[in-house]
Amino acid sequence: MIDRGIANGILLQEVPYSKLMITLMANGCQYLLDTLVCTNSDYNGMPPKISEAETRGLYGHACNVQLLDSTDKLTGKQESWDLKSFIEEVHLITLKTDSS
Repeated sequence: MIDRGIANGILLQEVPYSKLMITLMANGCQYLLDTLVCTNSDYNGMPPKISEAETRGLYGHACNVQLLDSTDKLTGKQESWDLKSFIEEVHLITLKTDSS
């Protein structure tokens, strides 16, 4: 399963997206979650930012969360939003019952 952006788009829904994803994961499932983190705490645009701590908070009770990659993807577009960094983080998420 690969998730690139949908978690960001529906993060604030009534039923947390992370809970839905955990219920859909079977033993052996490997879920790649691609999130964005920016430095400006006042930024409220789309996609919303999800920090490493928030990702672990959303999934950590039921899943192993491994950060695979963290890369600053800042371009002129993000600089025009007054951002100093725009970091893409890719996480591998597996059920804790799959002990890794």
